[in-house]
Amino acid sequence: MKAMVALDRDDMNQLQYPVVVEMWKHIEQSGSKRRKFLDTFTESERAKIKFWYEKFWSWHLRSGLPESVVMSPATLLWLQTKVIPFFGQL
Repeated sequence: MKAMVALDRDDMNQLQYPVVVEMWKHIEQSGSKRRKFLDTFTESERAKIKFWYEKFWSWHLRSGLPESVVMSPATLLWLQTKVIPFFGQL
């Protein structure tokens, strides 16, 4: 059985997921930022980022955060150490 992590709203807010939502348009519209995105992440990572971006967008701009969010520890670590910092530097 695979171990999973359940994050409550406070944990998700500490993750600072809205930075992905706010900076996504820069990835789509800016050539230099898009190149940096393509150079930094593999194709499979970009697909995972798109998956999480869609969830983050929905929570941030449409429905609000759910009571808890469940993900694998590896995904949480990846979001904390690679994805969120990348978008925060744009």
